[in-house]
Amino acid sequence: MTIEAWAALDAAFTRQGWTPSRALSAADADRLAGVAAELRPILIGVGQGVRLRACEAGGCELVFFDVTRNASRRFCGLSCQNRAKASACRARRRA
Repeated sequence: MTIEAWAALDAAFTRQGWTPSRALSAADADRLAGVAAELRPILIGVGQGVRLRACEAGGCELVFFDVTRNASRRFCGLSCQNRAKASACRARRRA
């Protein structure tokens, strides 16, 4: 993501009174609908729109911006990743 896009993101959050974060709850994401509408063209314009993702862990409602090099991040954080992978491992052992 370019410096200009990050600056626009920071400015949009600041205008709304929120501190920029890499993970947002689903409720906060709903509140950010106006900001998202403003940022969507910026993210898509720089080819980064696909990096906005919802956490794949069951029961987690966080939305995050994937900053990995190959855009392969699936979980909002290590706790969700560990919980999902441990659950899958237990399910495989039971089968």
